[in-house]
Amino acid sequence: MASLGPTLINSYTVGSGGASSVVFNSIPQTYTDLLMKFSVQTNRGTFSSDPIYIYPNGLSSSLTGITLFNANGNVGSNTESFGVEAENNIFGSNYFGNGEVYLTNYSSSSNYKNWLGASAVDSNVSSGQMNYVGINTGLWSSTSAITSITFNKLGSLFNQYSTFYLYGIVKQ
Repeated sequence: MASLGPTLINSYTVGSGGASSVVFNSIPQTYTDLLMKFSVQTNRGTFSSDPIYIYPNGLSSSLTGITLFNANGNVGSNTESFGVEAENNIFGSNYFGNGEVYLTNYSSSSNYKNWLGASAVDSNVSSGQMNYVGINTGLWSSTSAITSITFNKLGSLFNQYSTFYLYGIVKQ
């Protein structure tokens, strides 16, 4: 099945003071799939995993998933409920985590929604390093059409200059 796109639906850049969440509301139902891209840094001041949670229609329920990752040469997996990784600012203001999430059949009211995400962090600096690459896949067990997407940081903020993009894709 061929696709048209991606077509930019909306974008957002975090301003001064940061943001605890970013919301794309009123997503048009004229596409079949969504592609979300981001370049993110958070204000978490510790060297640790820093997941971004992505909630369809603002809901955190009925989400299941798994992440496979390589963090500084340590391979592993964990369960995530619709999450991908960000970069925290412990290594300085120039380091951002980048990634994308592809969400299928978001406008359908008869199918569950599947996603595939990937993210990478590379902050190889003298004070330490965090090299991370991960893939995430999962399911939102709901037949509701998705009309909004919320990017959420639990316990920290998205720093200024973090960017989010939402694209629509039409399958033919």
